[in-house]
Amino acid sequence: MDTLYLSVERNIKVGINRSIVFHNVYTNGKTIYDTRTINIKLSNPWKKNIRLIVEEMIPNSKDPKVQLELFENSDADIDFNSNRLIWNLELKPKEIRNLEVKYKVVYPQGKQIIGIQNVLQIQTYKRKTL
Repeated sequence: MDTLYLSVERNIKVGINRSIVFHNVYTNGKTIYDTRTINIKLSNPWKKNIRLIVEEMIPNSKDPKVQLELFENSDADIDFNSNRLIWNLELKPKEIRNLEVKYKVVYPQGKQIIGIQNVLQIQTYKRKTL
């Protein structure tokens, strides 16, 4: 189950669509490979520029048996302390932007990975022409 948290300024009405476009889990011997591709589509319906901070959680573990391979992050800043990809974006009027995240988590069979679901957080700043 995926969770979507939004902290968007009142009446901003930013278009947000997050979808998992690919998800595959397969086992090879005693190892599980969980591969995901996530697309985040953002649109600015306003006649002014808006700034957005988009945060996407990524799985991470201190257990060396659990590995994360990040294939695509659409030029996000990576914060390994909080397990997040962070985009600081400015959308022009009527602009549509697509962000893509691709990763694979490799872990031993029988190991339960807590929090492998992703969380998206979006924040906007007050509308103003930049």
